[in-house]
Order: sequence, then structure tokens, then C-alpha cells
Amino acid sequence: MAQDKSSRKEKGFLFNVPFEGDPGKELEVMAYAFDRRGRLLTSSRFNAAKGQVVLNLDDQEARHARLFFGPPPQEGGKSEKITLKTMARLEAHEALWQYDPKQRQYELLPIPDLHWRWWIWCRCRVRGQVVRPVEIHGATQNMPVCHARVHICEVDRIPRIIVTLPDRDIWRLRDELIPLLERPPFRDPRPIPDPPPYFRFDPGVIDPSPEKIAAMHHFAAPLEKVALNPQPLPPKEMRLTAVSTSTNLAASALNQLPLVTRANLTSNSLPIVRQALIDNVALILPYLCLLDWFWTIIRCDEVAVVVTDEHGRFDTNIWYLCFGDHPDLYFWVEYAIGGVWTTVYHPPVRCNTYWNYACGSEVTIRITDPRVPWCDPTPRVPGNHLAILGIGENIGFEQIEGPLAGAQRGLTISGGGTIAGSPFGGVLEPRVYFGEDLIGNGITHYRWSYRKVADSGNTAVSDTWHAMDRQVVRHYAYVAPDGHLKFKPYTLGPDTDPALTVTGLNLFQIQPEDPPTGSWTPQVSAHENTASAHFETHLLAGGDAFQGAGKYEMKLELFNNAGVRIPFQDGAITNVQPVVAVGSAPFGTSEVDTDPAPAANLIVESGKVVAFRLIVHVDNIPCEAQMHPVKIGLNEANPCGFLNYATTADLVTISFKARHEHDFATFGFNINRGSVGSVESVSGQVGSSIGGYSEVDGEYGRNVTAAYLLRALTPDGDSCVRAAFAETLSVDAMATNGWDRLSYLDRDGSPLAFALAPVSDLGA
Repeated sequence: MAQDKSSRKEKGFLFNVPFEGDPGKELEVMAYAFDRRGRLLTSSRFNAAKGQVVLNLDDQEARHARLFFGPPPQEGGKSEKITLKTMARLEAHEALWQYDPKQRQYELLPIPDLHWRWWIWCRCRVRGQVVRPVEIHGATQNMPVCHARVHICEVDRIPRIIVTLPDRDIWRLRDELIPLLERPPFRDPRPIPDPPPYFRFDPGVIDPSPEKIAAMHHFAAPLEKVALNPQPLPPKEMRLTAVSTSTNLAASALNQLPLVTRANLTSNSLPIVRQALIDNVALILPYLCLLDWFWTIIRCDEVAVVVTDEHGRFDTNIWYLCFGDHPDLYFWVEYAIGGVWTTVYHPPVRCNTYWNYACGSEVTIRITDPRVPWCDPTPRVPGNHLAILGIGENIGFEQIEGPLAGAQRGLTISGGGTIAGSPFGGVLEPRVYFGEDLIGNGITHYRWSYRKVADSGNTAVSDTWHAMDRQVVRHYAYVAPDGHLKFKPYTLGPDTDPALTVTGLNLFQIQPEDPPTGSWTPQVSAHENTASAHFETHLLAGGDAFQGAGKYEMKLELFNNAGVRIPFQDGAITNVQPVVAVGSAPFGTSEVDTDPAPAANLIVESGKVVAFRLIVHVDNIPCEAQMHPVKIGLNEANPCGFLNYATTADLVTISFKARHEHDFATFGFNINRGSVGSVESVSGQVGSSIGGYSEVDGEYGRNVTAAYLLRALTPDGDSCVRAAFAETLSVDAMATNGWDRLSYLDRDGSPLAFALAPVSDLGA
């Protein structure tokens, strides 16, 4: 029967763990127990000074358990699954013991100091920048890559790999290295995707003495001459290139070695060859990158994942075992392409590892993948500019009737998917460009206000200013800790700073140059991210569209961070340049020019320009549509839909209602006959007679003969004696919000059907 956890803990095994030498009182050690399949059974932390540890194993587990002692996981490091490979990487010591079912306490042989000296963690700061080489005006510049995900991996130490290589691979390694060592110094011939590191050797520094070998293992200084310093460069074709033609450097690296080292490498003794390879890792390491088979056994463990900032930089800390050399680091990079994290830099480990990385030094990773954009900051446009572009995307400033238009002022001239003379309605979103120097010059906020200046009949009215107070946001992109790309709203206003809202000013921030993190993303919402305000005209007069209709003055003012209004131009300190867009929207891909704002659009108080203003005509009244029965004289169609005529000269009366309170609508009326198509149609703007139809207060009517409706519709066709007809009517509002025509104000008449037949059919 399986034991529960409580009984398992009661049957733990006590191990006395002595140490060779003096590890000190502070050394923390972890005991690990694995089963014979390499699965971790349990682990326990203890202090070397105490020299005892209890492992909670049951008898079945203990029977075949393998015991290892090593350092505990590094604090704050990347968590990983503990395996037997982990034990090798941590320089753990495997203790020999024999399970005895009668024994609960065991004395182990001392842990050699060769092992425990490795078990102290050191912090290593890893810094760098991800860039993309870009040719600008004939010169290559390293442009930073923002929001890239950099994976930092630690590569297995080569000496340990050589220790564990099978005998046949030692002979193979030696036999393939010697011909390479006999060549002159070279550049890496492999076609590597990004960095072909340059290897430059000075055989004069190769010395097999322990002191020199130890110094070699700290690559930071000596290996500037003998090891690689990979910097990503464009791919190169395979070739061997001599670094120098001087007699000294042209000599082979092997011939420059002391005699004893050459003898050891060419020995027939396997232990001597193996040790010679280990002792001369600094010499052979660059050549190892040419041996594909050797790198299939190299493991690269991920120790950190970081995201580059707005300048393409990354900076983090990792941990490594202090004794011995610094960590050997390899980097690969992902970038979010189409919302999916995609590998964009992953060169071979063998020739792109930063051996014995000098902690704190900066690594430069060059990405050549054309799908990866660089952080190209938008060029600044200096000046206190203020540009009013228009309303929404489709109505530019010049498409709104100005003061010379009289009663038409505030209506559209053209565009916006509407016809000339259209009113505004719904939510109006004025588009404004705020110059980049405004904030730096103390102009930090703005406010849009409105007041009614005339009713729908163009009679002047008195009104007070009302501040627009609907929330305005901008979205910005950032990468969350879980690696997902997200878009977060940033509220421009109303600003909730008590210094600004204490008097109910309803001020809005001018959009900062940079968001809290990441980058601005206007693509998220074209409406929300381009609107400087939301004028909710459909809510005017409590939502009464008839009372709310009329002309409204919109006013734009500027403020400082204390809520004090700042004049546009005071003749002394401030000099804001209000301009307006020239041309018709949508502006699309064309260049947009600007002109100084007309004097009629500027509000002047005490000789100072204090605001920009714009008049818009608002009308949110819905259309009216109604179909009337077709008649011959006073007779309407019978309940079955038939209307009988005596002769084809009889007059048929057609009528319908197509109306808008202020004639801001168009209509389309049509009569279809059978399956042939239209036999009668009329369309135009409501409010006037058109196409033979008389109009009185939206009521349209016309008399046609029965013969007209029954006529042949094609040159080769025949006229009808009797026929079925269908009437349709649509009345479409002209009002626009600057983006679209307000189709929700449209109305359609209920379709009617009728049939014409001779009176003689009544007696049939």
C-alpha cells in the first residue's frame, strides 16, 4: 500500500555529510535524490557547517536512489526543471552509499574541495543592444530595434564536454584539429547568417604552463588576441583568408606551440591527448566552430529572457558559479511579426558564443531580417504650431462654409460622403495637430467648448459656453511580462489633477511626446486616437433633435499646467501659430498644405488672440417616409391589390411622402413592373418639386396614364394589358459626423404593391 506524506516524512534518512577543507559556515548546500531513471525524488537544503541533511525518501525510493550534493538554485534566477544534466552543469558531487533497510542514518565520505569550491553563486550583469544595420545616405548606421525579445543562454563549458567525450570522439577531435592548427591564422570560412567572428591569434601568448592556462581561461583580456569576439555582420561566402602575410603570423599555430604541448597533442596515449585538449582550450576553441559534429552534443540552457527598450537596449542580471571562468553566453532574438513572436536572429551556437563573457560589457546584436523595423523616432517639428485639420476624417476645414456663406454657414461644401449643404450631427471629432514645442513652452492643456448662436431658422440666440467633457484617450503599445503585445488607453482628459479640476475646468492634456511605456499606436482606433474632443450633438437640448438643431460655435483654448488660459498671441511672450489645412479631405497620401487661420476664426480679447473658433450647423432630426395608395380617380386598389381601368387613357395618381423638417435629406422613389424593371422613378433633395412631381410640405404627387405604366419598356418589347407593380421609397439624411453620413436617420416607406387590369376582367 502506498504511504501517505506524513508516514513518508517520518521515515526520512539522515546523512552526515563531511567536507574536505574548510567550506566555512556560510556555504549553503542542496542535497538532491534521483531515481535510476533520472527523475528528481526530493531535495533539501542544509548548511555545510552543520554537515547533516534529512531526505524524505520511502524505502522503495531509497533502494535505488542516487545522491548528489551541489549549490542551491540561484536566488532570483530563471527556474528550471532539475535533472541529471543540471547536476553536471552545477558541478555537483555524487556521493556513493549503500541502502540498508535496517539503517536510517548514514556516514558519507567527505565532499572533495574540488567540488564544493564551485558552489558559490556570483551575479553577472548582462548588457547589450539589438540593432539593425541600415544604409542611410550611403552610410551604414546601426538603428536600434525596440520591443525585441532577447533570449540569453549559457553554453556548456568546453573542458567539461571534453572530459565526457567517448574515446573514439577524442581521437576524432584531435585528428581533425591538427590539420586546422597547421594552417595560418584565418577568418571563419563558414557562411553564418549574422556574425562571422574574426579570429586573430598571437602564438607568442600560447604557453602550456598552469599560470598561463589559468590566465587564458579568463578570456576577458588575453583572449582579445586569441579568441573570438562575435559581432553580427552580413553573411560571407566560404573562404579562408589570411589575417596577415607577415612571416610570424603566417606560421601555423601548431608549430608555434612549445614542444611538450605539440607532443601531447600528437601522442598515442588517450589520457594525454584528452588532457592536452583540455589544457589548450584557449587555442583550439576558435577552430572548434568548424566542426559541426562536435556541437551536436553542446547544450545551451536559457537563463534569462529580456525585452529591449525604446533604444533597443537590454540590461539584466544572471547568476553563475564563481569558481572558474565567467559564463559562456549565447543570444538569440524574437520579434512580434503580425502579432506572433517570430525568431529573427538565431545563428549557430558554435561560432557565436561569447566565451567567458566579461560581466557588464555591452553586447551588440545585429539583425538583418528585413521584416524587423527599427526604432526610427519621428522627426521633431519645432515651433508652437497649432493646426486645425477638420472634423473627422472626411471633412477638412475648407469644406465647412464660412462667414461669407450667410445662412449656409456651418454646412458642408462637399465631401464626407455627403452632398454640398449637409449639416453636422452625431458625435463630432475635431482633428488638431499640437506643435511639439507647446508643452516645453508651458502650454500643456487645451479645452473645446461650444455654445448655440442661432436656431434652425438662422435666428440669433443667446447661450453660455459649455465645455466638452467626454473622455479623450490615446492608445499605446507595450509588451506585458507574459510576452503578449497589448494596447493600453492613456487618458488625455478631462484631466483629474486637483489643481486643474477644482474649479471644473474640464481641461485636456496635449498628448505627450512619449507614452508611459512603449509607443503610441493610433492604429488601434481611428476615432479615439485622432479626436481632440467629442462634441455629442445628438445630446443637445436633452436629446431633443428639433430643439437642438441650429448653429453652434466651437471654441479651442490653450492652458498651462496651473489651469491658467494662455493667449495664442499676446504680443510679447507667447506666439502660437494657428493654421488650417488646405484642400479637401480625406487627405489620403497627398501632401497637405496649411494657411494661417482666417481672422473670422480667431477670438480676440483686449487685443490678444485667445482662442480659435469654428461654426457648425447641427441637425439630428430623422427623415420621414410614407407610401400612399395608387388611385384612379377616387378608387384605390381592391383588397387583392387590383386597380381596374376603363381605358388606358385613365389617369393613375401616384403619391408619397418624403420629408425632412429642414430639407436636409434626399429621396429615391421607384415603381418596378413584373420582372422587367423600373417603369417610373424620381430622386433628388427633398423640399421642392422635381421630375414632374409636385411637392407641398414633403407630399409628392403625379398623375400618369395607365398606358404609360403598361407601355413597352424595350424597342422590341410589347405593352401590357394587365401588370403587377411594386413601389419603393427611401429618404436619406444628409447629416454627417465628419466620418460617415448618419444613415441611422434614414427612413424607408413600407413597400406597396398593386396591379392594373381592364374593367372587363371584373366580369370574367
